[in-house]
Amino acid sequence: MKKYILLILINIPLILSAQGRITNENFIGSWKMIGFNEYGEEKLTGIKWTFNSTSIDVHFETEKIASFNYIISQYTCDDSQYDDTDYHLKLTDLNDGYIECYVVLGFNSIEDELSLSLQSYDNPNPTLFKKDCTLDSDNDGYNDCEDRNNAVNNTTITSNFTEDKGGWRNNGSVAATLEEGRLKVSNVDSSWEGVQRPLDELRIAPGQQLNISLDFDQGDTSANVRLYVQEQDAEGNHLSWNVINGKLQTRTYNYTYTIKTGHKAILRIDKSNTHLEETTHFYVDTIEVKLLDCTLDSDGDGTNDCEDRCPSIVGPSLGGVGFNNGCPFEVEHARDPLLPRN
Repeated sequence: MKKYILLILINIPLILSAQGRITNENFIGSWKMIGFNEYGEEKLTGIKWTFNSTSIDVHFETEKIASFNYIISQYTCDDSQYDDTDYHLKLTDLNDGYIECYVVLGFNSIEDELSLSLQSYDNPNPTLFKKDCTLDSDNDGYNDCEDRNNAVNNTTITSNFTEDKGGWRNNGSVAATLEEGRLKVSNVDSSWEGVQRPLDELRIAPGQQLNISLDFDQGDTSANVRLYVQEQDAEGNHLSWNVINGKLQTRTYNYTYTIKTGHKAILRIDKSNTHLEETTHFYVDTIEVKLLDCTLDSDGDGTNDCEDRCPSIVGPSLGGVGFNNGCPFEVEHARDPLLPRN
């Protein structure tokens, strides 16, 4: 283990918090490594880790002594096994390729101080950092300790199609182009053709809830266009197709979807096996997928963020969704034999 990374590992208290969802954004900024003297009193080690979006600079006092690339994931960095409990931090030295591995024990907020606790694979003693409160890493007018965006937050994917496709890509031989701030999906001449968006930025796990909202315009489409979620395992293997709405019409939609068994997911919008003789087009706009944290009450109305939404649905194998006061509910349906299998 490199001496300049971990200098003091004596009597460091374990700081834990509810992990929630952790991404690189939670780490961005400078963190001072904390040590403890023989009386258990905190002292600075002189070491500071500065996290950028994908890299870390390690300083001792004012001198930079190392630089790393880093990855945050729920995969162990020694054998790439999925860990449904903890997140792992993998550091790769840009100078010699040396790899350091840590378990992220948690973040903690005490009296306007933000703390981070890591545990090396090679040492059972945790390492404690405190955020450098003199910095404003995101330039929002609040220092890094005041800015709760540096703690664990909801993760949201938003596609408004003003400048790019927002990660959406073709499924089948269609054309997907930007037109007046919307995504136009045209040349749709076969069933199951449309667009898809892998939700790779989100921490997907069974029981997690996704809030999905979009504006849809059916254009000249006579065929049914449907919205559904493909769930995959941690390795990207297909698990299930789950239709949320089997017949989208021109309007704004908002759904809450509960993940069944997947650890990855793809949101899909495509044409069903109706009116196959027609070549059609449709439009989608302002699509937002938000991973809900049911412990939060973002609008302060006394109900948590999951209760604020429509009742949660887990899509049937083939949609079958009805509506009651604008909220969806399941309608049992036979499985369509043309539904793709993988």
